[in-house]
Amino acid sequence: MKKIAKKTSKKTDKFGPGAQVAVEVPLGDGSVSMLTGRIVSRDAKAIVLTSAALIKDTGRRTQFFAGSPDSNCEVEVYADDVQIPAAGAFIYAWPHPLPTVQR
Repeated sequence: MKKIAKKTSKKTDKFGPGAQVAVEVPLGDGSVSMLTGRIVSRDAKAIVLTSAALIKDTGRRTQFFAGSPDSNCEVEVYADDVQIPAAGAFIYAWPHPLPTVQR
């Protein structure tokens, strides 16, 4: 009788500490806030980002997520780490340079 090898899968959190991300946070009025940054910590209540920027207007969304935002893209860079609510947040991998200049 042949033994069947047991598959073991090690779960990795691709959005753990150090991950570079874009995060959409739902607001009470039905709109969303978009932030970019590097994850410091994340749990069920909060996401803490460093090197964070609030993207006030992404311009054309597809261009923004492709890493080439249009001239309408507004960016507010944070000097300190930012804690945002995790409830309802959408986290996306951000393989592009993080915004570091206000525009």
